[in-house]
Amino acid sequence: IEGYNYDSVDKKTLTVGTGVNEFNFYYTKRNDLSYTVNYLEKDTNKVLSPAKVVNNKTFKEEVTETAIEVTGYNKVDPTEKTVTIEVTGNVIDFYYTKRNDLSYTVNFYEVGTKDKIAESETIENVVFETAVDSKKHAKAIDGYNFGHCDPATLTVGVNADENVIDIYYSRVDGLTYTVNYVEKDNEENILHPAKVQDGQTFGDIVKAADEVISIEGYNYDSVSAETITIGTDTKANVITIYYTRRNDLSYKVNYLEMETNKVLNPVKTVTGKTFEEVVSAGDEVIDIDGYNFDTLTPNELVIGTGENIINIYYTKRNDLSYTINFLEKDTNEVLAEPMIIRNQVFGAIVSSNGKAIVIDGYNYDSVDKKTLTVGTGVNEFNFYYTKRTDLSYIVNYLEKDTEKVLAEAKTVS
Repeated sequence: IEGYNYDSVDKKTLTVGTGVNEFNFYYTKRNDLSYTVNYLEKDTNKVLSPAKVVNNKTFKEEVTETAIEVTGYNKVDPTEKTVTIEVTGNVIDFYYTKRNDLSYTVNFYEVGTKDKIAESETIENVVFETAVDSKKHAKAIDGYNFGHCDPATLTVGVNADENVIDIYYSRVDGLTYTVNYVEKDNEENILHPAKVQDGQTFGDIVKAADEVISIEGYNYDSVSAETITIGTDTKANVITIYYTRRNDLSYKVNYLEMETNKVLNPVKTVTGKTFEEVVSAGDEVIDIDGYNFDTLTPNELVIGTGENIINIYYTKRNDLSYTINFLEKDTNEVLAEPMIIRNQVFGAIVSSNGKAIVIDGYNYDSVDKKTLTVGTGVNEFNFYYTKRTDLSYIVNYLEKDTEKVLAEAKTVS
């Protein structure tokens, strides 16, 4: 009997009578039966987990199984099934579908580091065991070149920590930066050719202080930025260094005699001048006693960092004169019209020799100086005379009208 095993009979023989004549054969349910539980992917019947086989089950016994958890899959209802054990065909099939609620993360790193160069991306609603070509997530990142992916292909699993693609990039090199050197508040005045520095790598930091140079006539003032970070837009990789003109410069003015370069006046030093300031030399001309202004060089002085000199040349005046006075000694009475000698040159030395004159009734006595140096003031010689004491007079004694000598003339000396 299907599903049963013979057990016994109530009698080995019976004598047939007129009553009830019967044998009673007894059976017991088979308990050597089994059932199988399969775990299958819906639609494909792919085995997801080894089948479960349960032995020693009894015929017509009811058994209940619950679907197990299969990594990466969702159970398909019903998740619990009951079967009545038969002699054959005791199979329970549980079906599963792949999870589609998974995710994976894409990181963007600089090669050789774990420095993120872009925000990570998380891709949601991914189906279990999806094979992802990592390269498809490579993207353009300013300043970087794509390198490689790790892994090259990702098979999506249930562990989010393991669903990771790392994409590595290397920095762009061969970039440049420019340094401009200009006057502060007047950037059109370029003080030095711009410096273009090549061989730079994206992200390099350049210190403006390292780019400061000395520029003749100017003092360093400030920079557009203390540092710049090299980017791919070379037009933005710019440091501007500002300078102001030096205002601690000076110039000297020399006052010289033309042709001899004799110093006529102490050198004048003017301080507090600004680089490239223009000085009109004519403003420095002064009056120098005994001299006429002649020329100057240069006419305009542009202040530089070296020696700034204006030379102003003068020539001696030649329109001067000196006077010779003829005076009575002790009284200073003027004895003759003064003599004025004109067209004299400043500084000329004049001797008194030979300049005395004859004055009737007087003898030359002395002169106040042997020489004089012609200046712009009073130039004079004073020649002194004394009255003659060697004179005489005659007394004649004459008849009126006839002038007849009446007595010997008298001479008084």
